[in-house]
Amino acid sequence: MKVLKFGGASIKDANSLKQIAQIIKATKGPKAVVLSAFNGITDKLQGFISRISTRRLNTKHIHRFISDLKNHHLLFLRYPLPRNNGHDKNAIDNHCRELERLLYGLTYIKEVSERWQDLILSFGERLSVVVASEILSQIGVHTKAVESDKIGLLTDGYFGKASAILPIARNNLRKNLLPLIKRNIVPVITGFFGVDKQGRTTTFGRGGSDYSAGIVSYALDADCLEIWKDVDGFMSANPALISHAQLIKQLSYKEAVELSYFGSTVLHPKTVEPVLLKNIPIIIRNTFSPDGKGTVIHYYKPTKANKPIIKGITYETNIGLIKVHGFGAGFGYKTEVIHEITERLLAKNINIKTIISAPSGIGLILGREDFESGYKVLDEIRQGGLTGIVSGFEKIKNRALIGTIGEGATKTKGLAARVFRTLSAISVNIEMISAGASSSAGYFIINQKDLKKTVRTLYKEFFN
Repeated sequence: MKVLKFGGASIKDANSLKQIAQIIKATKGPKAVVLSAFNGITDKLQGFISRISTRRLNTKHIHRFISDLKNHHLLFLRYPLPRNNGHDKNAIDNHCRELERLLYGLTYIKEVSERWQDLILSFGERLSVVVASEILSQIGVHTKAVESDKIGLLTDGYFGKASAILPIARNNLRKNLLPLIKRNIVPVITGFFGVDKQGRTTTFGRGGSDYSAGIVSYALDADCLEIWKDVDGFMSANPALISHAQLIKQLSYKEAVELSYFGSTVLHPKTVEPVLLKNIPIIIRNTFSPDGKGTVIHYYKPTKANKPIIKGITYETNIGLIKVHGFGAGFGYKTEVIHEITERLLAKNINIKTIISAPSGIGLILGREDFESGYKVLDEIRQGGLTGIVSGFEKIKNRALIGTIGEGATKTKGLAARVFRTLSAISVNIEMISAGASSSAGYFIINQKDLKKTVRTLYKEFFN
């Protein structure tokens, strides 16, 4: 049993969709397919959502948007595979009418809550599986378009950042998908979203279709999860900075998570969670170079033959740093302070990427999208229950987080000293360090203006 997932960047036009159909057809044995929205569609939906609350829209705007969306998907069916039995067009029409009615209502009230935003964004995937299923049927593959919320991919209900409730999701998916697979029907399943206990559509965040594929793999006890992208796999550094970066042929689950969480966009970091429970290998492959071996992600133990080394250097610039200052010695270790901060931020669905405490203060790294709202929550805490404990906050922007990734890297003697010595030689100041929380990664923060020379110098040190 294989699960194949195809990302939106791989589905740019009808020819690329035909290429994907041929890959699916050539895959032997029982299989299930998970799809993202077609390239650029989620961005278009997100863009229209932002227009609802920021400017006045009328029925003509909505009609034009829906018409363009419908025609975009119908074009995939007219060329290069023109045969069309009409069923796919009816499904596209139905989805577009449903979305149109939703947009009319929201435009009237000029407000889009997180709940309705998630529902609107899910239509990219709902449309893509209809089109892909029809293309597959035209080349002789028996398929069925399947919407993940309709088959009970149950989530915890956090809009925009949902996680699956795996035991229940597993039972629901097996009940709905296995009968299809046993009849040699390939389910083509929407990625990116599921449904909570109240029946509301909830998304997993950008890139979340990878996570959907991991959940499906877990539910179906897959032998392998193949994630098809428009790249060959994980690289030892971002090719935009290091033109001679190398393909990483093998990664542990931990290494893949670290590379994904801070910097690399090859894999959604939550994808590993469900497959790790059953030791299902993940293979990253290139849709446009299907004969390549890609990157294999699986469990392995470092040995003398594959001793711990730096596998990759990653970086993240989409962050903000907030320093929390307080009164008295040992402020940063007071449990009530850390508890209050984390509880309040999580209640507002604000993700803390990293938290580092010291006697005199606490450092919080947040995503840029959460930076201002996170600061506002912290200021409310200070004025509310922590007056006399917290003395103030410091917002720091234009910083980059650098990660050196490798299984067992933080336990390798002299590795940290090597990094510090290398950066000292080029006069780069390390402002904050996080090491030891993961055995596979060490992280440090620098001024963003030093990013390029830092990455290039470290790459030369470890890979030259």
